Amino acid sequence: GWTIHMGHSAVLGVVFAGFAHAAPQYTNTLGKSLGAGLVYGIVLWAILGAIVMPLWVGAVLPMNPPVPTINPMSLVGHTVYGGLLGLLYSVFTSR
Repeated sequence: GWTIHMGHSAVLGVVFAGFAHAAPQYTNTLGKSLGAGLVYGIVLWAILGAIVMPLWVGAVLPMNPPVPTINPMSLVGHTVYGGLLGLLYSVFTSR
């Protein structure tokens, strides 16, 4: 499970980079890039973590998790992921 999660994280990081490259006005400073990353992490949590994941688990396992699944620690983790993603994007693409 952890390996799959990290694979998704890598793909979603590339998706963030694509969005950031397409709309540089939202990531052209360190602060803006951090903010964009935080928002991205929260959106990922709200859509993928709280809705898609429990639907998928319920479809493939004999479990019936609630939809949405509101897990505060998952929100913290996705927010940290997004913040670090935004910061690192800014650091590695600074002009």
